[in-house]
Amino acid sequence: MSRSLQKLITAELGARDKRDFVQLCLSAGLRMPSTWQFGQIEHALRAPNVPDVLEQFDACAFGRAVQGLDQVAASGDTLFVAPRNSLPNWRDRFGDTQSFAALEELPSILRGRQAVEPQNVVGDRVSFIIPVVHPSGGNIKDYNAVEWLLKQTIRSCLSQSHDDISVIVMCHKIPAWGDAMGSKVTFVLLGDGPEWTENVLDVREDKGKKHLLGAHLALTNHRARAVMFLDGDDLVRRDFAQQALSAMGQSDEGLVVTRGFHAALQTNGAGFSLTAALRIDEFHHTCGSCRIFLAEMLADRINRWWPDFLSLPLFDDTATLYTPDFARFLDKAKNSAENEFGLLRVLGRHAAQSMVAELTPWRSPLVAKGCGHGNHDGPRKGDVHWKRCVGAADLAEFADDFALDPAELAMEADSKMTLYARAIAPFNLIKRLI
Repeated sequence: MSRSLQKLITAELGARDKRDFVQLCLSAGLRMPSTWQFGQIEHALRAPNVPDVLEQFDACAFGRAVQGLDQVAASGDTLFVAPRNSLPNWRDRFGDTQSFAALEELPSILRGRQAVEPQNVVGDRVSFIIPVVHPSGGNIKDYNAVEWLLKQTIRSCLSQSHDDISVIVMCHKIPAWGDAMGSKVTFVLLGDGPEWTENVLDVREDKGKKHLLGAHLALTNHRARAVMFLDGDDLVRRDFAQQALSAMGQSDEGLVVTRGFHAALQTNGAGFSLTAALRIDEFHHTCGSCRIFLAEMLADRINRWWPDFLSLPLFDDTATLYTPDFARFLDKAKNSAENEFGLLRVLGRHAAQSMVAELTPWRSPLVAKGCGHGNHDGPRKGDVHWKRCVGAADLAEFADDFALDPAELAMEADSKMTLYARAIAPFNLIKRLI
């Protein structure tokens, strides 16, 4: 379906008409909200300034004329559908500037829609996109620690048993050790422009822009099959990519990691010590490094956000970013920044489920979140989520599984933390059963 065509919305349909509307839209390949997503849309419609809550969808059937629907209908790219005999009432409500169509005409309207070219994926490449905070970020205490942790994250990506991987680091400063990482790692230097420094406290907007630019590189130059957004203090197990590709065979859009680890880190002056590796249930509620997107799905959502984005020549052969089209991207991002449910902010948030995709829960504990190092964004500031702790792992085994460098990371077990984790695990498990 051409993304430049209007979105379809309707309201106050009878049960049979609504069922027909939904079936026609789904049969035409239009994307409609799930029950959870629809609930989020209805909630957003009650906000004083309604964002484009339909940004990632093609059609939506509202059960009633909810508050805020007038503003959505007047956005300029919507086609309001209603039974022919009720169209005059809707015209009186919305005015002549709104586009209308009779429900009886919907089959012929949908037949005129064009198909979208699928993403051209070659092979089984998994691309990890790592956004790095600006050195002047409000929660940064020690940027040397940020780079040290980033090195461990990249090391875990490069140690994958699946060979066809790429790592894209969106950063403002290339580490001194960057050249030693090899050809699978691409550092994209973003610079110190006001687009990165004026609003450093808005983590979702900052990450969203970096994730979108990284996705452009992964989907075009790298032609990835799967894309994961990975924070620069988190880790993936050696068999993560291999297992993810296998699990994606049972998913239409991607995976969300629901079990993982919290790696407790303490600074020791020269670097860090690993003091505990805690097993965490509901990991996706604690860490943004929890979603793996199929390339076709991610390209489709980006096309909905901006149909021309993936065709823009943003990067040259050396992954240098600043081109005339970069200014167009910044303008689009600025206009999207207030849409809480739009692609930009959703890709920058820590969320179990989003407006972007219906992700399949994946319970394999193959991701770890670095906790306690003091350079975290977000409300919890990197604390361990004890209420979700369901046990502790052996430190040496954990370090080997996640490719931590023993020469750079001391193993200094905190016996109190480990004992506490094992003591509260049964209670947390019982609470989940209840």
